[in-house]
Amino acid sequence: MHCRSCGHEVREQAEICPNCGMKPMDGQEFCPECGEATKANQKVCLNCGTLLGEKPLVTPPAKSGTMKHCRECGQEVKEHAEICVNCGVYPLNSRNYCQECGAKTTEKQEVCTNCGVRLIHRARATVMPSIPQGKDKNPTTAAIISCFIPGAGQIYLGQLHKGLAIIAAAIMSGILTGGTLSFLVWIVAIVDAYRIGTKVAQGQAVDTWEFF
Repeated sequence: MHCRSCGHEVREQAEICPNCGMKPMDGQEFCPECGEATKANQKVCLNCGTLLGEKPLVTPPAKSGTMKHCRECGQEVKEHAEICVNCGVYPLNSRNYCQECGAKTTEKQEVCTNCGVRLIHRARATVMPSIPQGKDKNPTTAAIISCFIPGAGQIYLGQLHKGLAIIAAAIMSGILTGGTLSFLVWIVAIVDAYRIGTKVAQGQAVDTWEFF
């Protein structure tokens, strides 16, 4: 849409025009649809046929919590994301970037001067588990390592004590059953390493002793 005061193109959710500082629908000089210059009392845009009307058109407000960019690092995020996969922060928890266009913002800024949208700052109401270190670990690599040494994949993913326990279980079961039970432990270790590795790669918090 276009600002009716200056004709500058603005976003649908903009509360002010970043070009002139006015509310986009307060003026009468330009068509809100195509930006064509109009007269003060003109009823219809002669360029696109949009009905101008005596009262300014009402732009629906942005949904509470709507976001396209993380306010911590500026990276694109999904609208209802609980964490930013780039920085690990709740996307609306900071004030560094605009949640609509990703432009740089300041600590006390209330409206983005780039796109005109009112900035949203909101802390998460519930405490989420922290992302484990090494979230870039590859689940396939963890599974392959476990093919050679059961438990090594878990150690690779950061589950040190669990990995050592699996190694000990594989050795003890091999001694006691002649290798029959150790083969089962081996398979379980490979599957577990892959699934836990997938969780870690997705940024999910994983307990030290969590399985599958």
